This record gives sequence, structure tokens and C-alpha cells, in this order.
Amino acid sequence: MNAWMRFCRSRLALVGLVLVVVLALSGALAPWLAAYDPSLESMIDKRSKPIGKYLIGAVEFGRVIISPVIYG
Repeated sequence: MNAWMRFCRSRLALVGLVLVVVLALSGALAPWLAAYDPSLESMIDKRSKPIGKYLIGAVEFGRVIISPVIYG
């Protein structure tokens, strides 16, 4: 119990724990969190600007950037 109490007193350790849990949950819930298929290509939306149709934008092949990031 002593180690857990020391861990809980360290704010940096708690922030690290929260980040690890958020990353693990986003990876586990990726099919439900990602709005678009990570391998979907659309030549119409090629090089789409951020905050247009997609949250972060699209690359030159028309793939949405945020979906592969969530899956990764």
C-alpha cells in the first residue's frame, strides 16, 4: 500500500497514468471513434484543408489523417 500512496502523491505519475489509459482506450475503441475508414481514398477530397470536411485534413491521396492516427 505504501507504493500506491507514493504513486498517488506524484502528480506527474498520475498524469502519465491518465495518458496511458486514454491512449489504450482510444486504441481499443478505434472502430467506434474513427469517423472514416483509415484506408478510404477520395480523390475529390485530395489535400482537404483542416476544419473543412475533416478534423485534421487529408493527405495527397485523399486519405483522412485522423482515422489512421486513432487506429495507430
